[in-house]
Amino acid sequence: AGVAQCSLATPVELVRTKLQVQHEGSRLYSGNVDSIRQVCRTDGLCGLYRGNVSMMLREAPAFGIYFSVYEVVKRALCPALRPGDEEPMWVQAAGGAATGAVTWAAVMPMDNISTRIQSLPESEAKDPRRRSTVQVARQLWRE
Repeated sequence: AGVAQCSLATPVELVRTKLQVQHEGSRLYSGNVDSIRQVCRTDGLCGLYRGNVSMMLREAPAFGIYFSVYEVVKRALCPALRPGDEEPMWVQAAGGAATGAVTWAAVMPMDNISTRIQSLPESEAKDPRRRSTVQVARQLWRE
């Protein structure tokens, strides 16, 4: 499920990231459409999928972790719950909070790599080494 959602999530996250890293004094994009236009002008339609590998490496384990941890937390908080029974809302809330924390702690390094790749200026994004998940991970490790 996580990998499949990347077909839509990668372009959306790319545009969001590009717009978020702009500074007021040096705005490169006037909005969503302009960001898409500039990326496509530089790299074609494939440019919208910059960071797709790192996003898939983040999303695939995230879903597995999320559902597994939620079940463990739900059973720990409500051991009398039988299959098919709906858990109380406080268990859903606590389970969701714990699950979100564990999931993001596990995938945050890969999220950081994705963000670095997706926020590259168009001039630097042409260099395949700058877009490499492995190279960005090595750079982060050195930092």
